[in-house]
Amino acid sequence: MSDRVRLESRRWGFVVTALYAEPGGFEMKLYITVGIDRRTLRVAEVFARPGGNAGKFSLLERTLDDIAPIVSHLLQRGASPDEVAKSLGRDGGEAEFRFTIPAADIAGPHLERKVAMKVSSPVAALAAACIAVQHELDAMPEAVRALLSEMNAAPVMKKRGE
Repeated sequence: MSDRVRLESRRWGFVVTALYAEPGGFEMKLYITVGIDRRTLRVAEVFARPGGNAGKFSLLERTLDDIAPIVSHLLQRGASPDEVAKSLGRDGGEAEFRFTIPAADIAGPHLERKVAMKVSSPVAALAAACIAVQHELDAMPEAVRALLSEMNAAPVMKKRGE
């Protein structure tokens, strides 16, 4: 495995509010933050929180807390979101994962894009969110990439006392 890419202390991220729905009627809201390495425009980390009835101090919350750093570690060592998803051992699944992500094409009329995927578990939903965000970044127009490159060259503002 390659060396880990150290992320800047200030980085960009997409916040994804998602609905995980199983065929039997079980539904759960997930709040997923996908962090971006602003130097490379690659997905580099992920955090997740369950919402609603699967919320605080649940087994799912602890599972997501455990798996998110592992997924982030793989991403920072060069694995793509697609490779992470394949390593989960299941393709697709019966549960539907619906979410809206901010669109990277800021010149377009809509600032959000709706996405729906089939996943096997809430953990697989983390990988699905990473895949969708990376695809959005990859589809970014060259003019937007140039603008982001200029922004990357500028120093990041720090909080007082840092």
